[in-house]
Amino acid sequence: MEYRIENVNFELRVIGKSKPVKTNSAFKSIPTLWSKAKKEGFMQELIDRSWENPKCLLEGILGVCGNEAAITDEEFNYFMGVRYDGNLLKRWKL
Repeated sequence: MEYRIENVNFELRVIGKSKPVKTNSAFKSIPTLWSKAKKEGFMQELIDRSWENPKCLLEGILGVCGNEAAITDEEFNYFMGVRYDGNLLKRWKL
């Protein structure tokens, strides 16, 4: 898996969808969440939103595990989203 740590000098707002994931099946269920997001058009919607007001290299789709998730927890929240600085009042299909 490729990853990076990036420091940004502005407030970061991320929007998207959160889903509960069972820890013991996360490696199977998370790819399934992304497949479903692609099939239903949600992934494309995230891509479209991510480039509306780019500010840094952190442009693109994000997969974020809940901040209290640990491998010993039975379940955690998994968030699919993008950095977004636009008007949140626009109607989304989220």
